[in-house]
Amino acid sequence: FEAVLVNTGESKGPRKNIPFALITSLSFVAVFYGMIQFVSIGTLPELVSSDKPITDAAQLFMGSTGAALITFGAVISIGGTLNAVMLVGSRVPYALSEEKQFPRVFSVLNPKNRTPVYSLFMFTAVTLVASLTGSFIYAVSISVISKIFIFLLVCAAMIKLRRKSEETDYFKLRFGYFFAIAGILASVGLLLSSALTEFVDVMITVLIGLVLFGIY
Repeated sequence: FEAVLVNTGESKGPRKNIPFALITSLSFVAVFYGMIQFVSIGTLPELVSSDKPITDAAQLFMGSTGAALITFGAVISIGGTLNAVMLVGSRVPYALSEEKQFPRVFSVLNPKNRTPVYSLFMFTAVTLVASLTGSFIYAVSISVISKIFIFLLVCAAMIKLRRKSEETDYFKLRFGYFFAIAGILASVGLLLSSALTEFVDVMITVLIGLVLFGIY
């Protein structure tokens, strides 16, 4: 759901459409995931030890047909997630390059489709290397830790920007400071509970990013 914010500059009517899309998608995902957890845990108490928990839970109350249906749905969901990841992943280096915080080549656009081709190729290559050289759990851990870092920084930036900005014509979340501080505390708690190996690897990539930022 947060991916919709990354390409705001390519959207029509972002002031109106982005808050609606974000709140609607976040609410739907929260309710939908909550229902999945409720049914899965209630159906399969040993869920934590399963390699394919949702499919195994569906197998118990819907049989093999239900398990196949859930698996098919998971494949569609993964495909949708990959589309969003590729869109977001290619736009971040592009935006950094536009702001002169990253090599200029990443802001080069395809003359026909107006897509950041070199940024897309670079992100695809890095993603393939990370995916093929480590285990699935390792890739998930890296992804989650990285995303928590981003959430933490966004919460901190919201406090800074809301105090700094004199503009009033934007979507302003009520109790924004409360949610931002709660988000920072939750992010720190989650980072402290992460595995040391994955945490160190993420910090290495952050340091590489800071070096590039310092250069450009």
